[in-house]
Amino acid sequence: MGVNSSSRKISIKFIYITFAFLSEENPLLGDIKMNWKTLFTIFGALIISAGLVAAITGATIDATPSTNPRWTASSGANDSLIAGDVKNANISSSSLTDKWASYYGQVSGSIVLADASSKVYTWGVGAANAGEVCLSQNTSYDFTGAQAGSASTAANTAWGYGSATDSINATYTGTAGSITLNSPVGTISNLANVTLINGFVDVILGNTASSAKSDFAFCTNINPSGVAVGGVAADYEIMVPVDGNAAETYAFFVELN
Repeated sequence: MGVNSSSRKISIKFIYITFAFLSEENPLLGDIKMNWKTLFTIFGALIISAGLVAAITGATIDATPSTNPRWTASSGANDSLIAGDVKNANISSSSLTDKWASYYGQVSGSIVLADASSKVYTWGVGAANAGEVCLSQNTSYDFTGAQAGSASTAANTAWGYGSATDSINATYTGTAGSITLNSPVGTISNLANVTLINGFVDVILGNTASSAKSDFAFCTNINPSGVAVGGVAADYEIMVPVDGNAAETYAFFVELN
């Protein structure tokens, strides 16, 4: 998992721009004298701004999500027998989980040059640029503090799933997952992960607390040629834990490179 290594690193470009512009040989400066304190003040401001632009951000939902028809168990099979019959009948059954739900869909977005009230310019980006989608019950999840640790076990405790067959521990059995977020987070490795039937790999992020439901984020890499449930074309598919039949609210986050 991870973002293509050819992705632009905005912070590096700002380093070049800063030093090129503040160079004493730059004719644009004329007689302006820049001391090192001024240089590093401006340099620091540019790097901070670049980090804010590059970081994963909250995402909007384009329309009210549609819910697929719910799965229902098939009616029981039947068979006839007469007195004296001795039959071998191997049977199987499935039941709908009360611990998981999922989202899937397309991803689009933009890079903007803007202030708090208006935009100067917009660059359109889409799933082809790759990136990540994450869901968390914390609307302001701090991805700079995200870590692997024992997120699967901690999340399982937070949701109170115990040793159920469809618990978080029994689902996120992989231990080599990774995800790469842009500066200042970078690559987070050794994440608990699960590979969904249609190929998307989901990972769990925790933080230093990792005890409440809001301490976790569930993420996957964007795949512009991905397929989700029912063979539908989708850029992401994420499975998230829920508490029985009660509704739980998740916030969407996305990073497009």
